[in-house]
Amino acid sequence: MKKIYKLMPGKGGKLFSECIENGYIGINYGIDADLTNDLLLDRSSFMSKYIPIYLEKNSDKTLKSAQNGISTIFKWCKLMQQDDIILSSDGKGGYAVGNIASGYKYRPEFDLSHTRDINWSKELIYRDNMSSGLANSISAANTLSDISLYSDEIQALIDGKSSEETLEGDNLQISKIVEETLLSESKVKEILDTMFEENNKQIIFSGPPGTGKTWVAKAIARNVTDEDCIEIVQFHPSYGYEEFMIGLRPEGKEGGIEFKPHKGVVVEMAERAINNPDSTYILIIDEMNRGNLPKIFGELMFLFEYRNQEISLQYEIDSSSSKFKLPENLYFIGTMNTADRSISTIDAALRRRFDIFNFPPDGEILQKFYDLPQNNLKYENLISVMNILNEKLENQLGTKNQLIGHTFFMKENLDKDELKNIWQRKIQPQLEEYFFDDEQKLANFQFSTLFD
Repeated sequence: MKKIYKLMPGKGGKLFSECIENGYIGINYGIDADLTNDLLLDRSSFMSKYIPIYLEKNSDKTLKSAQNGISTIFKWCKLMQQDDIILSSDGKGGYAVGNIASGYKYRPEFDLSHTRDINWSKELIYRDNMSSGLANSISAANTLSDISLYSDEIQALIDGKSSEETLEGDNLQISKIVEETLLSESKVKEILDTMFEENNKQIIFSGPPGTGKTWVAKAIARNVTDEDCIEIVQFHPSYGYEEFMIGLRPEGKEGGIEFKPHKGVVVEMAERAINNPDSTYILIIDEMNRGNLPKIFGELMFLFEYRNQEISLQYEIDSSSSKFKLPENLYFIGTMNTADRSISTIDAALRRRFDIFNFPPDGEILQKFYDLPQNNLKYENLISVMNILNEKLENQLGTKNQLIGHTFFMKENLDKDELKNIWQRKIQPQLEEYFFDDEQKLANFQFSTLFD
């Protein structure tokens, strides 16, 4: 399967015309030597050889910059396949499209001396015609970026169509959710297929704090239905059946008090869904495992499994009947924070009625976030340090349920000072909870030892 990459022809696209006219594109990074023989090395050996050379030529750069640069050279020269597609910017919002037509060639006469031949198309495609997701990805500061996620849209633009003409129906829906959540297209598709193709109408997003579970639930709901078809509730220890399903509330009557049934959020949504069978209704249950689930759900334990069958509730819904059923167009998305309570401790009968999706800390999402042009990361080792932090936590705690999620680190501008504030105000309190009454283990997790 062809992959699609963005490759900048020099800073700001300054060598664009030269590359198009000569049917090539390349990179350099200050490595002025023929790499043909060294491309026989594995990645680790190649990087060990050329990182010191890079740092010598670029004395103002960090080790992380050297690692990124040499890794990019190795990928470009060795790993990318003939016929993979390249998009290259003219620096003015236009992008030439071409196919890789050769293996690696060293051409010292060009500034971008580590080259490959490209069969460039005659027509450009333009950023103004792209979806915001593709436009943001293609504008990222990286010299070389994999943008295969947007292959359908790019092919449409090559064919002279707009994004909207190609990304119809499910594809447009998936593209928008990917853009909002930064999840992989495959994971978004898996979730939507579970809900709408496999017809599993109850799902749970489970993971440690800060992994974007509620954000993803809301993004999916927004993109599959209208705002007035979405409700959000948050479970907590005092939340009960009466608020969720149906309960009694006092009303004044002839100088006294009368208790009358009051519909909870599920009964109300079900009635709306039955009256509007062509609409999709979604109830998001945030912090689902903080409530007493069998008590809150009550008859839903039966109805989750037997849709459209009636069952009597504890109180009459109206003056004539207590019968109730769940319509086919009402969906439930729950979120569970595994730091509070593991999924494994939830009632087995309840687990069987939900499909569960794991949301672990994800360095790729963090990288995508800082690839967006509006976000600025001034601490280069962030992702590797987050991974080290979570590896240490897993080793100390013996579980993946109590890690630190990537969203803790997602800020428009993140430097070391802001990172320290995040640590002190959000992460350190979380660690103190994880290692309650174990000061010795907590002492292994200090900002200075991880981030300095």
